[in-house]
Amino acid sequence: MKLPTKLARALHLKPGDEFYWRHSDDDPDILQLIPSEVVERRYFQGEQAEQLARATAEPLPTPAEDPAVP
Repeated sequence: MKLPTKLARALHLKPGDEFYWRHSDDDPDILQLIPSEVVERRYFQGEQAEQLARATAEPLPTPAEDPAVP
């Protein structure tokens, strides 16, 4: 996508900046530019939350199985 240089300067965009865009939920005539770092961070946090939700607890070792208990 190409932006006019005046708009890019107003948005403080620099060469190499990466953005995702999406339609606003409130107004579909508005495009939101989201920095790629924000999107990657949200996906990573979502993956972590899913892993924690799927994690299963292991039973505690019995005293006979626990090598730390003399």
